[in-house]
Amino acid sequence: MDELNDLWEIGDLLGIRREPSIYEQRRALKDAIKDLKGRMEHQHGEVLHLKTWVGDLLSGMYINCVYCGHRYPPGTPDVQDRALYDHIMECPKHPVSKLSKERDELVAICGTAAEQLQEIDSELVDIGIASGIDSVVEDLEDAVASTEGDTDG
Repeated sequence: MDELNDLWEIGDLLGIRREPSIYEQRRALKDAIKDLKGRMEHQHGEVLHLKTWVGDLLSGMYINCVYCGHRYPPGTPDVQDRALYDHIMECPKHPVSKLSKERDELVAICGTAAEQLQEIDSELVDIGIASGIDSVVEDLEDAVASTEGDTDG
């Protein structure tokens, strides 16, 4: 079969066109049908999952994350107060989680920048130059301090 395909490839390179054989057409059709069946089964499972999720939402029995579908069953302790909040802060699909992580990264960068500026300032003072970096460092520290507590529950 490989030799036959090689011959067809050579014919294609030479500009000799051929129609696919009935067997090739049938194989391609079977492969396409198999692929469609697999996708339909996956979609059917997703539809069932979403129907269950919507039913739970409408029943009022569960508290759900609207971004990933994680749910807390009735009677979960502190669900109103802390469990959902904790999930939101860790949920990979929730925008608050993403923003919180970005904020933490920026706070770390600001902290590092403040430390580096203080080192530069002390070096400038050592050689007798007044730099005025202290006010910039204070502004950075104030900015970091103002973000602390923004995500506390």
